[in-house]
Amino acid sequence: MHLLNHDRPGSATHGQALRHRHDVDLAPANVPKRAKYSGTEKVIPLPNTMKDVCRAAAGRFLLVSMGNLPSLAIIALDQAQIEKILPLPSQEALVAGTNEHFFVWDPIKNNLNRYSLQSLEIDASAPVPFEGNPLSFCAGEASDGPLAIIVSIQKDNLNFNDWVFVDPIKLKSIPYEINGESRADKIKTIYQGGSGPRLRASADVKVFGAWGFAGSPTGVLVA
Repeated sequence: MHLLNHDRPGSATHGQALRHRHDVDLAPANVPKRAKYSGTEKVIPLPNTMKDVCRAAAGRFLLVSMGNLPSLAIIALDQAQIEKILPLPSQEALVAGTNEHFFVWDPIKNNLNRYSLQSLEIDASAPVPFEGNPLSFCAGEASDGPLAIIVSIQKDNLNFNDWVFVDPIKLKSIPYEINGESRADKIKTIYQGGSGPRLRASADVKVFGAWGFAGSPTGVLVA
């Protein structure tokens, strides 16, 4: 996969908790080292059912999407505590984190909202800069982007999936090229026209992994 003109570098029950024991640093060597949790094992109770999870700020923050009453728990792993709980617009909202921001797709307004990891407040919002319905959404936790999104597009009464990449500062789509024989091209076709793949990026956003739930056999496809 090659980006063009890019100039920046399970369900569970209510009352679920996270057990925090090992603080693993997955950031690339060129990312400044963050403070690590040095305490003993700690259980962090969650106020709602965990739906999804991703990391941000080179792994300092764990962003836990919760269902039932849609909300996002922002957990500081170096302190082993919840820093803030934000409401999400719906259970279908998607969340991804980079080194300095996290992003929420609002499916009701079809907006992309950017939050600062310093203030934990929204600092930019814009209509999504692409056509189609986002199915999966990720970014590199120790990177400055881009955001990688798989979208479902309807054309000529047919649904198909495609990649979209978004500049996290400008909140604009980025031109790209994908080799039709690459695994990246195959990722977008996982459950084509259906629920689509679940998508994750490496900390430096150079490697992607995807999997799905709507068929068998299944596994993780890496590109």
